[in-house]
Amino acid sequence: LFRKPHPQKKVFRAVEPDLQTGLTSVINVDRLFFHNLPNLVPSAQPVKELKAPVGVIYQSERGILAVEKNKVLIPPNYNRYIAWAFGDLSMRIGYYDTEKVFLVFN
Repeated sequence: LFRKPHPQKKVFRAVEPDLQTGLTSVINVDRLFFHNLPNLVPSAQPVKELKAPVGVIYQSERGILAVEKNKVLIPPNYNRYIAWAFGDLSMRIGYYDTEKVFLVFN
């Protein structure tokens, strides 16, 4: 069908505007991490020991935060989480650091 290979296209993707500055950032896809795998270095310590598969990874001022599947950290401090999909159909809110649940909705 094609006699010559097509040149690789440069892809730029606009991200939602920053509400504080009003600016829209553009991501150069060529600079994404999976195009530069030799530059990735594993951390000396695990980010957090999780009991289930990783659901979400956040980057904040505190560092990198990770939570299990069916959990989401609550902004702006990301020190609490909401968890769902339990056998009793409850939703739970707890502390990220201690994993202690302080509120259960049935």
